[in-house]
Amino acid sequence: MREKKKLISITSIALLILGILILSIMKQENSGSVGIGNPSAVYCKKLGYRYVIENTPEGQRGICIFDGEK
Repeated sequence: MREKKKLISITSIALLILGILILSIMKQENSGSVGIGNPSAVYCKKLGYRYVIENTPEGQRGICIFDGEK
């Protein structure tokens, strides 16, 4: 009987640790880390122009600004 309680305790602790690890991994994946940049934005900046993101009713759009004009 004593061994059964010990086994249940160890199993419960292991499951708790596993659950915490899974939640921390999921949180890291959803942290919003930035991957590769938008190719058009990278190219625009590489040429020395300014790239801005504009909010519109349809969503966001990126604009490359040449000499102060859109």
